[in-house]
Formats: sequence, structure tokens, C-alpha cells
Amino acid sequence: MRLTKSGLTRRKLFPTFRLFTKNFPTIFNRFLLLKSKILNLKSPPACVGIIMDGNRRWALSRGLEVEDGWRAGYHVCRTLALACLNRGITNIFAFGFSTDNWKRPLRQVQFLFRLLEDALITDHALYVKNDVRVRIIGHREGLPASLRSAIDRIENATSGHRRGTLTLCVNYSGREEIRTAVREVVARCVSPDDVTIDMLQTHMWSGFVESVPLMIRSSGVHRMSGFLTWATAYAEFYVTEKLWPELTVADLDVPIEWYHRQEKRHGT
Repeated sequence: MRLTKSGLTRRKLFPTFRLFTKNFPTIFNRFLLLKSKILNLKSPPACVGIIMDGNRRWALSRGLEVEDGWRAGYHVCRTLALACLNRGITNIFAFGFSTDNWKRPLRQVQFLFRLLEDALITDHALYVKNDVRVRIIGHREGLPASLRSAIDRIENATSGHRRGTLTLCVNYSGREEIRTAVREVVARCVSPDDVTIDMLQTHMWSGFVESVPLMIRSSGVHRMSGFLTWATAYAEFYVTEKLWPELTVADLDVPIEWYHRQEKRHGT
């Protein structure tokens, strides 16, 4: 029997059509699953706060000097800050030096300040290249003059960068941040009835972000340590058992995924 061109085409297409209809339920279900995944993709939190705990324990457990732990800790901070930006987290707060840290031996305090100064100078080009704005919040009084100069230089050089902001909290405490904001409001002779949350927000060192929704702390310690007291009113608090220098870029995804599983009702 002679087949026309159209008949031959139908014979070729029919097995394909029959295969498609046979597997249609599976194909359709996979499509729905893919669509569900796409629609449920969640953006990372816009801002995270990091308490870099366990540097000294990491060093001592390896027979190293505590200074080696802080040095390794800064390298992890830099690496994870850039990894945050790659994941769409545009504001990173890292607790560098608390007002309580002045109680440590003078040699350790001086080393921490030198480490920060050297880091700001050495990594200046890195932050510029990656379009990262660097801020340092906390009291400048009491810091070495050379460190204050390094802070001024990197803040001025990166002030126009827009990809994201790394904020290092130095000579900082949450209570001191709030006290300083209140003092500034009082100095303006504002009537108590006119004081608002928004007004106080503008005077906070961290007031350039609305809030910090995710806080991450290493070394298994469940304590805020006075970090970002104002900004973390509704923060989710994730604690990893790893010491800070042990963290890798892969470890960053765990708290982000955990954050999305939390129910955020904010009083509702």
C-alpha cells in the first residue's frame, strides 16, 4: 500500500503522541512540582548579624597562640561576608570588639586593634573591587589614632559602593548604642511626647537598616552578649556548635535555610 506524505507523517507521529499521553500524568505532576518550587523560592534575609565566638578556644585546642585564632577568625569573617553578598544578603554586621573586651589583658587588646587596622589596610582593594561598603560603628573614643585613620580612609573610599555593606562593630555594645541615641534626642530638647520609635531609629548607630532578622553565633553559646540590642528585637537566633575559624562557606547556607523554616508572626 502506498502511503501519502501526510499519512507517513501521521504514522511517525502517532507513537510519539501515544507515548506522551501515556506519560502525561507523570509529566504534568513534575511540571506542578517544578512550578511549586519556583513560586516558593525565598529570598535570603536582607541583613544578618554575626557573633564570631570561639577564636581563642580554636587556637588553644591546636596548641596555637590566641592571636592565631583571632587572625584566622578575621579571614573567615572576610570570606563569609563576601559569600553573604553572593547570596543576596546586602548587610552584614560582625561583632569585632565589645566595650566589655577592654577587660582583657592589654597585650590582647592591642593585638586586636592592630589586626583590625592591618585588615582594613590590606583588604582595602578587595572591598573596593567587590563594590562593598565598609562601616565601623561604636565609640571611636579610646581607639588608637592610627586605627581611627584607617577607619576614616576605608569608610570614605567605599562610601559610594552599592553591592552591600559590611559593618564591623568595634568598641560597641547594644546598651551603649541606645544610650547614645537617647542622649542625642535629649540634646535636641525634644518633648517626651514627641519622641517616637522612628526618631530613635535615626540616631542608632545601626539605624541605616530597619532591623536585623537573622543572628548567627558560633561555638554553641546561646547568648546575645549585648549585640545589636535595638535592631534584633524580632531576630531569629541561630547557634552553630562549630568554633568560628572552623566555619566554611557551605556552613552559611544552613542558618539561611533554617531561617526560612521559622514562623515569623511578630506578635500577630
